[in-house]
Amino acid sequence: MDGAGNVVVAGGIQNSDGASSFTVIKFDGVSGAELWRQVINGTVNSNGGAGAVAVDGAGNVIAAGITNVINYISNTITVVKLDGVSGVELWRKDIHGSANEQDSANAIAVDGVGNVMVAGNTVNTGSSSDFTVVKFDGVSGAELWRQVINGTANGDD
Repeated sequence: MDGAGNVVVAGGIQNSDGASSFTVIKFDGVSGAELWRQVINGTVNSNGGAGAVAVDGAGNVIAAGITNVINYISNTITVVKLDGVSGVELWRKDIHGSANEQDSANAIAVDGVGNVMVAGNTVNTGSSSDFTVVKFDGVSGAELWRQVINGTANGDD
């Protein structure tokens, strides 16, 4: 929810072609009326969806999920910041592992100064799926740091 009591949700909506799209919707907290909707597609219009959403101190919406982009074989983590009033995209970042496979986003948080942290899994060559945490500058979307955590078994973390 934002500071005004409006409800923000994120997930996937199935399209007429059978694929799903990463979708963020903001509803009026009193009436339930849809205020805006943003569909976030990769460069390949294929299955996507949001896994987490947060609202920053200014009321802007940040969502993390998956999209497919042409340079990568499969799901890429996509993080997008949307204007809280209009839903207009302010910035978008893609995160992928070195194996270019089934990456996923599971959680998102915003710190007190508006920076964005995203947690999920990236698939990397030689270590399979690794727990990954990335911190972004909340204003520009620039990646501030990334930690990829691989267990000693080199299996799915």
